[in-house]
Formats: sequence, structure tokens, C-alpha cells
Amino acid sequence: MTVICVTGMPGAGKGEVVNILRDQKGLPVVRMGDMVWEFVQAQGLPLEPKVVGEVANSERQLHGNDIWAKRCVKKVNDLLSSGHRHVIIDGVRTRSEIDTFKSSFKHDFYVIAIFASLKTRYERITARKRADDTQTREDFDKRDKRELSWGLGDVISMSDVMLINEGKLQELLSSTLKAYEDITRGK
Repeated sequence: MTVICVTGMPGAGKGEVVNILRDQKGLPVVRMGDMVWEFVQAQGLPLEPKVVGEVANSERQLHGNDIWAKRCVKKVNDLLSSGHRHVIIDGVRTRSEIDTFKSSFKHDFYVIAIFASLKTRYERITARKRADDTQTREDFDKRDKRELSWGLGDVISMSDVMLINEGKLQELLSSTLKAYEDITRGK
């Protein structure tokens, strides 16, 4: 069994890495962001960047920085119990989330961080036009500051593997598959 968390700043390429592992290796994915979106929608609130960020932050303040991780552990365990050997968790942002996953999955837990420059990330985010994405530089900077305030920089710095995503998708595909093979070798 292996649980791999994928992390990085908004627009770094987390989704691409997750898609590669899902599509190329058949790994099931638990997206922490989806859990936030589902929670926001269940409250009858719109999926707008400001609202999603405020709700995510509010839940962290009310229930601890690892609330989204605690909500993911059951989903991951259900997937492992159903016969999956490896599971991906997309979107880890806090040190306490890492600690929760490490205590739940012990030595079978790894973190892959994706890095892309500020310029590259901003260009990607404004081009993709996802419902919860920021569209102005000011909002982009606010989102970065908010996520860094949660400890995302610490999570990235303590990753087991760092993938640089400044080039073509084929380069990211190759580095992702190599990292996966290195992590799962012998498991």
C-alpha cells in the first residue's frame, strides 16, 4: 500500500501530475479541493474563489488545520480496503494535514511537490478559467498569501520528491512516472 500526496502552489501543475498517475497507472484520486467544494455547495454557497477560500479557512479555524485531511482519511481507507494498492491525495496544504496522513498511513505515505515559477503559475491560472480560479493579479497574490499562511511552503519544503514543471507536458509526464516508480518500487 502507498498513499501519495501531491502538493504545490496554485497553478504549479498538481492536477496534471494527478491526471498522469490516474490515467497512466490507474490510481484512484481523493481531491481535498473537491471535499471543500462539496462542503461549500452543501452550505448553499456559490463556488467563487473568495467564498471557497473563506470556507476552507473557517473550517480550519473551527476544527483545526487538519480538518480536510481527517475528512479524507476515511475515503482513502475505503479505497485501500476495496483492493487498491496505491492512492493519490491531491491538494495537501498544511503541516498538520501531513502529520494526520503520516499518523494514519505510517511509512507508506509520501509527498510529491510540484514547483513552477510565479509567472508560469499566473499564466496557467488565468488561461484555464476554472470556476474557483482567480482572474486578477491582486486576487492571485491574495490566494498565494492565504495558502502560504496555512503552511503550504513548509509542506513543499518537506516533500519526499520535488518535480519542476516549467517545460512541456511530456517532461512532466516522464518525471512523474519516474517518481512514482521510485516511490512504489518493491511495494
